[in-house]
Amino acid sequence: MIDTSKYEGHTPGPWEAELDDTDGHMYVAIAEGDEKREVFLDLPCWVCEEDMLELTATAELIADAPLLLAEVKRLRERLIRAYDWAENAVNGNDSAMMDYIEYVCGDEGEEE
Repeated sequence: MIDTSKYEGHTPGPWEAELDDTDGHMYVAIAEGDEKREVFLDLPCWVCEEDMLELTATAELIADAPLLLAEVKRLRERLIRAYDWAENAVNGNDSAMMDYIEYVCGDEGEEE
């Protein structure tokens, strides 16, 4: 499981990816907020179209990081609520609860 606490204090979104070809070709993920912060992905001068597509997708992934983190946190909260509901619904039936945990967590085992 990802420890999301290490992301506390990150630059808030929204972020966006832009092509900046003023100083060589680079993709930039820009964090909008009180001040602009940029993350550069250097491109070699010989970049082919396939590499450019990969780097564009990488820049978009970086730009969506705040949204992805928020979604992970939202889904974790939903899982906690579902676990609490299931625990109340099975009313002490350990076998049913173990089945629920196995269904939800798969090979990961019990919820932490």
